[in-house]
Amino acid sequence: MRLVSTLRKQNPLVLGIVFFALAFVLWVGFVTPAPRWPWVFYWSEARQANKVIAAVDSFQSRYCRLPDTLADIGLKDSESGPVYYEKTSDSTYIVWFGTELGESATYESATKERH
Repeated sequence: MRLVSTLRKQNPLVLGIVFFALAFVLWVGFVTPAPRWPWVFYWSEARQANKVIAAVDSFQSRYCRLPDTLADIGLKDSESGPVYYEKTSDSTYIVWFGTELGESATYESATKERH
């Protein structure tokens, strides 16, 4: 409360900007579909998944095919994760990571969507 009263006295414009920024963040959180939340809360895994997606797309554009495993693109391919890659056809793949017991966040290259 002391911070708010200090801001109100010193610069009401700053207080207004802070209020609208907070309201915007809360609004975005409210309207964002639930399937996108794992990509927000699991930063480390989401960053690693994004690196895998970028590496696979780069490999595909360079060699006109998808890698069979992550080892083909120079990344560690491990059954213990945390990020997994699967070639589903000659032109599509999925990347996923676990979020909770029995749940995962998945990226599908065919639709370019995260679930």
